[in-house]
Formats: sequence, structure tokens, C-alpha cells
Amino acid sequence: HSESANQITANLVRAINSQPQCVAYRINNTGIWDEAKQLFRKAHTEPGLPDIIVIAYGYFAGIEVKAGKDKQSEYQKHRQSEIERAKGVYFIARSTDEGLTRFSEFQNQAKQKHGNQGTEPV
Repeated sequence: HSESANQITANLVRAINSQPQCVAYRINNTGIWDEAKQLFRKAHTEPGLPDIIVIAYGYFAGIEVKAGKDKQSEYQKHRQSEIERAKGVYFIARSTDEGLTRFSEFQNQAKQKHGNQGTEPV
């Protein structure tokens, strides 16, 4: 059986938050369900933000979670280019395993860069 986007997101946030000097936050871009009107009211976040934002050893990554045949929206592609222009890392996770593999690569790079900067505050 395949994982839902919610399962993948929850698994990644939990795993990343268990790592030293790493923090992950789930960004909920889904609107808020209005029971009376039976519709989703607009969320108060910028459209296209990644599902998970991560900081590891002072370095930023955005993770977009996609399940099944789900594809990146134009808003999401725009956010990806903004993040990458600012020297952040952005990747798509289609499963918990893929997300953990990509995070591990990012974490190792961040750890190496962090270690090469010495201990003086910026």
C-alpha cells in the first residue's frame, strides 16, 4: 500500500526533529474547513510554500511532499526557484524512505559546511 501525504509528512517531521541540531516544521497550506459553508476557507500562508521547512546546522531546506500522481503546482515551482536562488535546498519526497534519504544527504552536507566554519559567531 502506498503512504498518504499526511503519513509521509508526519514521519519526516518526527524523524528530522529527533536529530541533533535539526528542526522541522510542518507548514499547513490547506485552507480551514468551514462547516457552516461546507468549504475550505483560504489559508493565511503564501501559496506554494513547501510542506516541511527544515533547518539543520544553520542550513535551510524545504521539502515538498507528494503522494501518488500528485504534481508540483506553478506556485510550488516558483517557491522552489526562490529558495534555491537564496542558496537553500529544496526537494520533493514521494515516500518516507525517499524523504529520509534526501534529508540525510542534506544533513551530511550541512554538517560538513558547519564544521568548516569554525565556532565564531557570525
